[in-house]
Amino acid sequence: MLGHTSQEGYEHDSSKSIRGDLFCGLLCDEVNQDELHAERVQNWVAQLRSEGILDGSEAGAGQQAAAVDIVVEEAATAPLVSGEKDLVSELQAENTRLKKMLLDDSKMMDQMVKTEMQAEVFIPHTNSKTAMTMWVSTDGRKAYYTKEASMSQ
Repeated sequence: MLGHTSQEGYEHDSSKSIRGDLFCGLLCDEVNQDELHAERVQNWVAQLRSEGILDGSEAGAGQQAAAVDIVVEEAATAPLVSGEKDLVSELQAENTRLKKMLLDDSKMMDQMVKTEMQAEVFIPHTNSKTAMTMWVSTDGRKAYYTKEASMSQ
């Protein structure tokens, strides 16, 4: 572990990396504070150099370390190979098939609900802008929604 980092600017309750009032090394929270990552790395490297840790001098911990240039880059996505392309194509086809099934099931369910609602005497209230119909029971205790225009009574 090289160097230390101030806790200032970090949003945390506790950490096993705290020694005294400093973090051991550099902590980067890419989930909650990812926008601060690049600046923190640059500041940390500058701090290590000023302490003599990265320039090979003996001002640091009495050990020589090779000079290091740190470059922060976004991770690149590796190109897909033939087998992976086939798998992606299969997954896309399966996704399309499942979406169609879901849509078909939704239409069938809407029709069943409409039939049941008419048998139990539900009153339709249609929103012409959204083409949604809210079916409310005569006692006002049950309501259902459908995506098609209201059915005639």
